[in-house]
Amino acid sequence: MKIYFAAAISAGRNYAPVYEMIVNTLRDADHLILTEHVADQNVLELEKNIPAKKVFERDLRKLKEAELLVAEVSHPSTGVGYEIATMLSMKKPVLCLYLRGLNMSKMITGNTESGISLYAYESVDELLNALPELIPDHKL
Repeated sequence: MKIYFAAAISAGRNYAPVYEMIVNTLRDADHLILTEHVADQNVLELEKNIPAKKVFERDLRKLKEAELLVAEVSHPSTGVGYEIATMLSMKKPVLCLYLRGLNMSKMITGNTESGISLYAYESVDELLNALPELIPDHKL
């Protein structure tokens, strides 16, 4: 499955180790991760010289190609919210993952649109173990 992984980049990298584990788990299950760079510890350095317009065009192209968006939304990000809304407008499924107990945006947790799923996890191990049931094709 072609998966667009979304997570905070410029808004903060506090959860970067979690992002890396999610991407590795999905990739190890033979999914194609269109945005592996999001989980890279050095993503800010890697993208610092790419003009904003190029990033927008690249990411929109990848959203159109993706079959599923997996978003780790524990750290608020305007860009991730935009990506989620874009995928939903294209009638493509979105899976939002977040650490239980955080004060999450009600625009995410209150969304009852068809196509969006939420999963609150207590630990990274719990999340990684739950991924097989959360991914629509259950190939993990």
